[in-house]
Amino acid sequence: MVRNRVARATKPRSGSRIPTQDLSPEALATRNRILDAAEQEFSRKGFDGARVDEIARAAEVNKALIYYYFESKEALLEALVDRTLQEILARKGAVLDSAALESTTPINLGDTEQVARLGRRSIDITRERMPIFGILCVEAFKSDDKKPALFRVLDQYLTSMLPFAERMGLSNLKVEDIRVAGFFFGLAPLLFFFLLQEKWVEYYQVDSTKLEEQFLSNFLRGYAEAVKPFVGARSGAGGSSLGGGQ
Repeated sequence: MVRNRVARATKPRSGSRIPTQDLSPEALATRNRILDAAEQEFSRKGFDGARVDEIARAAEVNKALIYYYFESKEALLEALVDRTLQEILARKGAVLDSAALESTTPINLGDTEQVARLGRRSIDITRERMPIFGILCVEAFKSDDKKPALFRVLDQYLTSMLPFAERMGLSNLKVEDIRVAGFFFGLAPLLFFFLLQEKWVEYYQVDSTKLEEQFLSNFLRGYAEAVKPFVGARSGAGGSSLGGGQ
């Protein structure tokens, strides 16, 4: 069935008929334009409601060209998720580098306030891509697949995050060490909030900016508390740190 094909399609592969490294700059730009259009279509209508014809129209290409680059709509979603993960990881790496250079004191992962400041910058990176993760969540609820694509993508993401953790002094980590905290105290509440924020504002007639500030304040405190015992176990009572300017 379609949903099972989606789950299989989002395994960590490129999702392309042709490896991106074999594409000319012009062809790569066309492929990215198709993915940009697909992201908008999937975000507005979900996986089942998205139409390849509409993606082709928005990307200003013919439908056959989409199937030249991608085998199917499922492969489009696969490639989009892969691109999204790579962009998020690259931007989070830049945030970590910037934080290290800007800090006059070491970044201490045992310090709730410092974790909160770094967390806010990280949240801004993932905010705009939440609809894609929302699609995977919806498919996980609807699918009868015992291995939802959402969890495979989660593990792919967490595996990619391990080098960042090691840079902060948290050595010998495994995905299973951070899976629960990363999803239930990290991605899941952010996803739920950003997908429902506008509807909440409309229903309760509250200020969107104040609502977001209230949510993020509580979220970051909760997340910092969730990872604090783990940080202490890995890095000692003083917490792990990343020296400024290093």
